Amino acid sequence: MESRTKNLPALQYEVDRLATRLQPTSRTLPRHADLPAFIKDMGQVSQQSAVRKFDCQPGAVTKVDHLSEQKMMLTFEGDFLNVFKFLQQAEAMQRLTRVRTLSIKTKDPKLGQVEVRLAMNIYFDAD
Repeated sequence: MESRTKNLPALQYEVDRLATRLQPTSRTLPRHADLPAFIKDMGQVSQQSAVRKFDCQPGAVTKVDHLSEQKMMLTFEGDFLNVFKFLQQAEAMQRLTRVRTLSIKTKDPKLGQVEVRLAMNIYFDAD
């Protein structure tokens, strides 16, 4: 037992070091899903990046430990540069998200037009 307790200071140091690395994150975890605000924000990003036929479909909510996660399916199309701009802006949002899958298919190769399916999760406090 005594040999195990000798490791506690090193373990505490490692936990503190890892916690410090996590602190600077600019992402926020809302207290509730606030789905209308998320859809509105993504709609604004789609307008700013000039993608077309934007659609956002919410899916199931599941509880994972002390978090709730809601699946989302986003579809849209546009030229590749506008799609790239959309993805950059979506990634820069303050909300905690995770991309599950991203599918980009050519729609018109001469014009650089693509169709996008983006499956993602949004997270919020489960308590």
